[in-house]
Amino acid sequence: MKKQVIIFDMDGLMFDTEVLVCEAQAKIAEKLGVPFSMDYYRGSVGLSEKDCMAKYTKDFGDPAIAEELIFGYRDTLYQMVAEKGVPHKPGLVPLLDHLTTLGKELVLASSNLHHDIALYLEAENLSHYFSHRVSGEDVTFSKPDPAIFEKACALTGYQKEDCLILEDSLNGVRAAHAAGIAVIMVPDLIAPNHEARDKTFAIVNNLSEVQELF
Repeated sequence: MKKQVIIFDMDGLMFDTEVLVCEAQAKIAEKLGVPFSMDYYRGSVGLSEKDCMAKYTKDFGDPAIAEELIFGYRDTLYQMVAEKGVPHKPGLVPLLDHLTTLGKELVLASSNLHHDIALYLEAENLSHYFSHRVSGEDVTFSKPDPAIFEKACALTGYQKEDCLILEDSLNGVRAAHAAGIAVIMVPDLIAPNHEARDKTFAIVNNLSEVQELF
């Protein structure tokens, strides 16, 4: 594949953090006496904190509960990361090494906070692979808005046709498609539907299969 820039999503694509976040938020929800399941959590995958706040406030009817779910879980999550590290998705490091050997420029574009992006990358010694990082804090609108990917592409100086995005979520696929940048989906919590198939260059099972395309 001749793409020169590979733009990585992070949560659910590089790291199995979606499960960690869900577990941490579920502990907070239990204390608050509100229901919170993996099925419910799937509905917030790929959203910024601002959009999650709006969703949780609407669903639970109380902004205080929404705020505690979104911000109160982080100490629990950080403790889990400190104790166990961040679980890699299978094939991550071999893919990063392979793309680097091929001379590809790697960029990270995540809806997460800059703090968390740095924490995860540094915890797993992966910071050096990426020339740029774009956070949800850097853009006004979150996925499925294309802003985060448009910014990531612009930082490299390459054209959109020179870039490829790796995503696990439907909102991420929508954002890539809206940006006019080719995207490969590696599904995590949500199985691909017809819309995902229509808007992707390819859908693969894991990162090792991504490597086979280069």
